[in-house]
Amino acid sequence: MNSNLDHRRPAPSLPFTTVDGRRRLLDAAQALYQAADAGAPQRPLRGKNIALLSESYDADDTRDLIRAATEAGAQVARIRPSEAGLHDLTTARMLGRLYDAILCEGMPAELVCTLRRETGVPVHADLCDLLPDLQAEADAEPGLPGCAGRTYLLQALLVDTLG
Repeated sequence: MNSNLDHRRPAPSLPFTTVDGRRRLLDAAQALYQAADAGAPQRPLRGKNIALLSESYDADDTRDLIRAATEAGAQVARIRPSEAGLHDLTTARMLGRLYDAILCEGMPAELVCTLRRETGVPVHADLCDLLPDLQAEADAEPGLPGCAGRTYLLQALLVDTLG
């Protein structure tokens, strides 16, 4: 194998595609919330570097992702795809060396697939679009308050997908 590609590892599958995966996410979100509520917030993403590729940083979803990741201890670099030259495979590979994960908001599926193929790190598109179903499940049980629950669900999702 080419030594330039040794850093690559397969991206994990999304954790909420099974009942057990959703349960694990809800339990993790609840544990994160309870720790914070008790005055001992967890920082499970400490030391992780995440690239957030989005044209708009003012969108609620983008702000929610940034907040969830930084409160969990990650460093988040905001990158505008239109200014990053992402169609250049060298740039995509460089992102894989610089970041532990890449979050894409509002990007074309073809570009997201290219990033998944070339970076060797977890690349996820539009994570916030996946939250309504998880939020509905979280709202159906006690212990995870609505608006705060969204932050903790995102944190649990990020922790699970970053390994």
